[in-house]
Order: sequence, then structure tokens, then C-alpha cells
Amino acid sequence: MVCSEAGVGVDNVDVNASTRNGIIVMNTPNGNTLSAAELTCAMILCLARQIPQGTASMRAGKWDRKKFMGVELFGKTLGIVGLGRIGKEVATRMQSFGMKTIGYDPIVPAEVAATFGVDFMSLPQLWPLCDFITVHTPLVPATKGLLNTESFAKCKKGVKVINCARGGIIDEEALLQALESGQCGGAGLDVFGEEPPKNTALVNHPNVVSCPHLGASTHEAQRRCGEDIANQIVDVVKGKALVGAVNAQALTSAMDLETKPWIQLGEALGVMGQALAGKVNDQMKVKVTTLGESLRTAKNYLTSAVMVGLLKGASENYVNLINAPLFGKEAGLSVSELFLYFCVDLAFQF
Repeated sequence: MVCSEAGVGVDNVDVNASTRNGIIVMNTPNGNTLSAAELTCAMILCLARQIPQGTASMRAGKWDRKKFMGVELFGKTLGIVGLGRIGKEVATRMQSFGMKTIGYDPIVPAEVAATFGVDFMSLPQLWPLCDFITVHTPLVPATKGLLNTESFAKCKKGVKVINCARGGIIDEEALLQALESGQCGGAGLDVFGEEPPKNTALVNHPNVVSCPHLGASTHEAQRRCGEDIANQIVDVVKGKALVGAVNAQALTSAMDLETKPWIQLGEALGVMGQALAGKVNDQMKVKVTTLGESLRTAKNYLTSAVMVGLLKGASENYVNLINAPLFGKEAGLSVSELFLYFCVDLAFQF
């Protein structure tokens, strides 16, 4: 079974339960890249020129030209935290306005960032230089509350921040305090820690531009995501690569026709191991050894295949390549992997 999500996040999918039931959870990370990047750019423009506030004033019957004094983007510095697909697209677009783009990413190397015009630097170096900061990271323990009271204190007074990625990356309480003190001059928020937000203090703040999570809400993004999902399902049925698998990254090539014989062999070895052991228990040690360049990246799915064969009949659960590692761990099995470039006396490896 396959569960595909239209977009990057799988917040509304119980990935652990899906894994336990052998369901492949997949996302479509490329479908909404441009739409999310364009919304980020729109937020930057709105914060620079107070467009929503001016619109609200006009609707109230006012004509207040002095109240909504803005700033030019030309010559300003944009800090981009997260230099993946969306961060890259934001950088290239805002460079067209004459903005200097600096950024940080724990994975993207500095030389790669330089290819799309971003000066790479650490977060402590980045904070005090930015006029605008936009975040484009997943929400993981390392990024939760990334912009907090401490980091706001290191920023320029009046810095403007944008979050069109995931709620929780910016500490909302710290953001509200920074807005009230003037340390933060404005915020563009498309996402919140709780959606919809029950605490509306941020949404109602005069210097906040907010949207109800519209990053992927364009006709084009929805069409692309739909096409990506359809292609994913077709690929699974045809036995092609599992592109976009969230809970089975190690099995991205496990469906290839060239791989299937190895998976069948792995399962057969697992069945043999169960027959020899008699009973699967927490005293068992499983070591999967692969040999030769052609199997250099095969150990992950081969290990899963061996676990399937080992646990079939020994577990009351339905076991497949997706959930076998989980059930093996719960059974207390000690599993290890070894890759050898050339043949040695394997007797010394056990």
C-alpha cells in the first residue's frame, strides 16, 4: 500500500503507524517549490511596503500616505536559513531586486551556495547582518525555535522575518516580544505552531502579515503534486524506484527489476536462518555481509529482506520490507551490516 502526500510535509500522516502496517508513505517535494518560493517573495515585498496594512486602511475609508512609509529592497541583505530547493529559488528571485543574499544550511556546501549567488556563513555570523530573514528548513529538534529570544537579540533592530516553511521554526512567543519591543520590525507568517492558531496575538499584530498556510495553494502546484503522486503510484506498480519515500528511504531502489532477485535471495536466507535457529528471540544476532562494488549500496534493502524472511511465521504481524526493521528491533534482534570491497576469509568476520 502507498500513501502519498501532496507536498513536502507529512504532518497529517501517522508515519509510525503506516510503517508498522507496511504502508509506504511518500511525499512530492518538487511540486510546490515555485509556489512556496513566490509566496515567500510576496511576503518580503508586503513587509517592505506595508501593502496589506495600506489596503486595510483604504477599506476603512482612510487616505493615510504618511503612516505606511516603507523601505526599498535594493541594497538590503536577505538571510536565507535553509538552502534547498525553495531557498535557492527565493535567493535568485530576490537578487533581481538588488538584494544581497547570505545563507546557512547544514548540508549544502558553501561552494554550491555560491553557484546561485548566496554567501555562505554560520548562523552567528548571519543574524546581525540581515535586514530580512526567511527560513526554509524542516521542523526537526535542531530547528524548533531556531529564531528565539537569544537569536532575535543578535539581529539588527527592526529585522523582518518570514516563515513559509513550518510552524515552530520561529518561537512565536519570542517573536511577539520582539515585535512589541521593536527588535523585530515585522513578520510574514504562512505557518503556525498550531493550525489554525487559537492564540491570535500574532495574527492581530499590526506589523504581521499572515496567511492560512497557502504555500502550495496554487493551481499549478496542485496539478504538479497530483501528477507526481500518480507517477509515484504507477512506478510502485511497475516495480520502479520509490522516489519520495519518507519511511523507506533505504528502499528507494528496492523495486528495480535488477534488485528483485537479490531481495528474493535475502528473504530466502532469512527463512533459512529461522529454520536453523528454531525460534526468533532477543539472543539472536543477524549480520548481513555484502561483497563487491555492485552491492555497495544494497546492504540496506538486503538487510530488510533478510529480516522479512526471518520474521515471517515468527511474527503475528504482516511483515514486509517497510516494517521488518521495526519488528526486528521490537523483537530485540541484534542486526548489523558489513560491506567488503574484496574477498577475504569471511570466517574471521563472524
